[in-house]
Amino acid sequence: MKWKWKSIASKYSLFTVCLVLTQSLLVLGMLIAGGIIKQARETVYQSFESTVTLRASSLKDQIDNRWTNIDPYVQELSRKLPADWDGNEEKAYLTDVADTLISMLRVSGTTGTFVILHETGEAKSHAGLYIRDYDPETNSTDNSDLYQVLGPADISRKYQIPLDSVWHYGLSQEGGSQDFYRMPISAAGQSLDYRALGYWSEPFSITPGDVPVITYTVPLFDQGGEVRGVVGVEVSEEYIKKLLPANELATQDSPGYMIAVYPEGENYLIPLIRKGEYQKRLFGNVDRLEVKGEDGKYSICQVENANSRGEIYACIKSLDLYNAKNMPYDSGNWVVVGLMKGDTLFSFPYTILRIFLFALLVSLVLGAIAAGIISRRITKPITKLAEKVRNFDFTRKIKLDRTGLEELDLLSQAVEISNQNLLDSTLKMSHIMDLVGIPIGAFEYSPEGGEVQVTKQIFGLLNLPEEDGGRLYVDNEAFGARLDEVRKNPEPEERDVYRDGETERWIRISMSQHQGNSLGIIEDVTADMTEKRRIQYERDHDSLTRIYNREAFRKRAEEKLRQQKEIGTAAMVMMDLDGLKKVNDRLGHEYGDLYIKETAVCMMKIPKEHTVVGRRSGDEFFMLLYGYENREALHEQIKSFFDTLDRHPIVLPDGEQLPIRISAGVAWVEEEAYTFGELVGRADAAMYMAKNSGRGKVVEYGGR
Repeated sequence: MKWKWKSIASKYSLFTVCLVLTQSLLVLGMLIAGGIIKQARETVYQSFESTVTLRASSLKDQIDNRWTNIDPYVQELSRKLPADWDGNEEKAYLTDVADTLISMLRVSGTTGTFVILHETGEAKSHAGLYIRDYDPETNSTDNSDLYQVLGPADISRKYQIPLDSVWHYGLSQEGGSQDFYRMPISAAGQSLDYRALGYWSEPFSITPGDVPVITYTVPLFDQGGEVRGVVGVEVSEEYIKKLLPANELATQDSPGYMIAVYPEGENYLIPLIRKGEYQKRLFGNVDRLEVKGEDGKYSICQVENANSRGEIYACIKSLDLYNAKNMPYDSGNWVVVGLMKGDTLFSFPYTILRIFLFALLVSLVLGAIAAGIISRRITKPITKLAEKVRNFDFTRKIKLDRTGLEELDLLSQAVEISNQNLLDSTLKMSHIMDLVGIPIGAFEYSPEGGEVQVTKQIFGLLNLPEEDGGRLYVDNEAFGARLDEVRKNPEPEERDVYRDGETERWIRISMSQHQGNSLGIIEDVTADMTEKRRIQYERDHDSLTRIYNREAFRKRAEEKLRQQKEIGTAAMVMMDLDGLKKVNDRLGHEYGDLYIKETAVCMMKIPKEHTVVGRRSGDEFFMLLYGYENREALHEQIKSFFDTLDRHPIVLPDGEQLPIRISAGVAWVEEEAYTFGELVGRADAAMYMAKNSGRGKVVEYGGR
């Protein structure tokens, strides 16, 4: 092959050989320093292990000094057991120990305390008392922050403790996990020292639909040494997760912590409590996490079955829940597991590598400067060619002058071919989009100026005038102004979707940056948005009455209640249709439905700016009335509503007019910050007072 001295390659070959040789020697010298990467890895292991150890120690301190430090209360519960217990004093005993359980809950800092009595007969449930505090870090001066999960309702009334939504009288012996109760009872015969029989349960729910919790339970002995039940504390999964902050391991994309069982001699973890959506994405719902390569010095190993492209590392620290005195149970070794992504854990060693790369880059820059100085004369033709290329209108076919340098002439030909291919590709893309039949177009836009390259669909999507001659370019300034105009009307709760003016038309604009230019796609999503709005309407509205359903009413009402200072005099009104069952039985459900719908029509006649209306259940409705100057004005509105009902009776087939009768309860929105649930509960109670006092009446909560 003949050597071409006129080529750029021949003139740079000798210089390139020298430059590469110098760079190679420089990198080799850096690597000879040796030991840097290894020492950096050791440092990050130490930091990771130290952080997880401190977190495990903090949790262990909570367990030992607060959660399980319940001896005085267990002894008090034992002393209060009658000496001649025959099982008939359960209710009196539970009432007697309520104060003890509340004190135990406050002092232990747990989310719940309980005593479950042992049933030896054929009863289907165990009597017990279960008190819960969903937020143990803040305590009220009364018991308003507590909830009763199990036990007689009389205790709830006596101590002003609301019944939990999952309240039951006793603990069912059917279904659910019974280990927290059964295991201490089974082990009670091995020792009279209840401290040696404490049992930690895996996460479970006390009753169906309840929140997942873990419990610590011990047998309850009477003064004669007979086991009468169990005493324990619960800690909710949610509260434990608060004690395991993920950001102390890494500030971003941190898998965080989990609580797991690490069976002795095995190479896997059994997750008990996982925290965060990121862990769910990494590990899914697998029952076991395989680990390998455990470092004996720092207890750090690698998790194998993670749904991650990178490596996930775990630091495992035992909580030592069970020691020699807890041998009756074989629940495995509970551990705190700190998790970190490999690239986050080893960011420091990677930084060192980046320093090496930076040094290499510096050498390249220095070499480039030297090359530029040496080859300045050689690059003059390149500069001239670049200037010509820069000033060409690439929206049209271009022709470049030849320089006499073979490589540059080939480059000129390639630019000409690329220009032609670009024009052809743009036209082809537009034709392909037409064939697909999707209202979508693409564009490339530079904020600095010039023209915007588009597919022809863009003209229709943005209502832009098409260029003469079919040129697929538009003025940069006009295009930017049109984009800004469209993006002034973003669709709420939608990403990159905008409403086109006041019309029922929506478009999605998706953009990304590439070398300073904006690449984008514009799509007409009117059909999708119309369908979504229809689905949202059907989701939020009762199919029979077309007013808000229960959940949608709750959301709208809570929005108003959060604006309590702005809504003026307001009240929650609960209503029950009197006689709906008789209408159904006498005339059939068709007239029963008419009875319900006519009621909803009358409700909707109340000014919309003063009310939120909804259907709660079959014959129950609720309204939030707000924005009135005083209670008298609101009373007038309620009276006006009942007058409207009187003017809209149901006309029966025989011409008889059946008036609509309603019993209603009113709960005023006071200055105190009531929750939605409290208001509904008060209005509900008032409504049932109205029904029980003769029906067809309106009763205020706390009034008449």
